[in-house]
Amino acid sequence: MSTKHGTAAVVDEALAVAATAIEPTGAGQVDLFDEPDSEEILEARERLGPNASHLAVVQDARAVRRGRPAGSRNRRTDDLVAYLSQFGPDPAVAAMRIIAESEELMVQRSVAMGDGKRRMTFAEARAIRMRMIEHMTPYWHGKKPVQVDMSFSGLSDLVIAGITHTAEQVQDVIDAEFLPIDGGEGKEG
Repeated sequence: MSTKHGTAAVVDEALAVAATAIEPTGAGQVDLFDEPDSEEILEARERLGPNASHLAVVQDARAVRRGRPAGSRNRRTDDLVAYLSQFGPDPAVAAMRIIAESEELMVQRSVAMGDGKRRMTFAEARAIRMRMIEHMTPYWHGKKPVQVDMSFSGLSDLVIAGITHTAEQVQDVIDAEFLPIDGGEGKEG
């Protein structure tokens, strides 16, 4: 066996590993700068056995260190929510309480709780309720998909040489000349 054949085998193996490491959608990318440390390599070697190639061991070590699965909540976030819950209600519950309260009651409460100098207006109470309604609406009603109008109006929306326009008309578009309105050939002058 020649050295060239051995090198070609290593290159082929590297290309195969790289092809499997990147998702087919192109959403993910291999991080070449974040190499696993020696302990992670050793653990991967123990999992895969002594006959595993170096690239397979590195790929396994990277896969194990990836962290929590996509979409799962961070434990630190859960800890923060538990800590903040001791200081007040859940924000969604507080927003629903504001939505459930009428504007008149909000104005009366501002008078009773205030120092007499300033009182909430009906418009301010309505604005607070509307803000809370806007905040909570997505939990009940998801956004509907936007409908795209794919109709062709025939007014030079789509310029394809030989199909929608002649080669001369396409050149006129490229040269920023106006297309003839009557459907005739050539430039208007």
